Amino acid sequence: MEFVKFLKIKVDCFGYAAGLCALLFLLVSPTVSATYYYYTDDDGNAYFGNTIPPESARFGNKKLNQQGVITSETKKEKTDDELRAEALVKISRAQLEDSMAAERKKNLVLLQSYQSEVEIELALQHKLKAIETIEATTKRTVVRYDEQLTDLQGQAASYERRGQDIPEWLVKNIIKIEGWIKQKHHYLSEKQQQKLGLRAKFQEDLIRFRAIKAQQASSAVP
Repeated sequence: MEFVKFLKIKVDCFGYAAGLCALLFLLVSPTVSATYYYYTDDDGNAYFGNTIPPESARFGNKKLNQQGVITSETKKEKTDDELRAEALVKISRAQLEDSMAAERKKNLVLLQSYQSEVEIELALQHKLKAIETIEATTKRTVVRYDEQLTDLQGQAASYERRGQDIPEWLVKNIIKIEGWIKQKHHYLSEKQQQKLGLRAKFQEDLIRFRAIKAQQASSAVP
């Protein structure tokens, strides 16, 4: 007569150790399965058994040999919420690592580009000077356009004083010069924004440079 067909021992308030002792007591029979499981059900109750009910499989289990030693463990299946939370953590971690890598790259480029705060300031002044040279040239062009426009508008006024229609070629030239002046003013406005952007960038570089040097100095102190 077979000693055990289906072994299932509930682990009560005496806990895992008591349940394991009960299991080992039953394992003296050679007819009992050589593989055993420690698992839980939907209510969180823990069991020892030689099979795992299908409804308990998703809660994970521990596989034991005849000596009661855990030989393998199957983790509890994760819920959709847990999987989503894990995915978000992975994304956040990846974004953080990317951000840190970008910061390290910025620091390296900065240290390779400048040896001192003075060099940073000189580099800024050099770039600003180049823009200001372009601005000066553009402003001189605007002055010439203004003079041409004044002359053309004077010619148009002469026609009007004589009671004559303003020639079409004159109207077109006035419109063309006005368009050029508008473009140049827009260009000068862009150059102003470019200078503001440069100052902001170099100020950021200066602050970063000081922080790096302070950190290096701190690390060098024994």
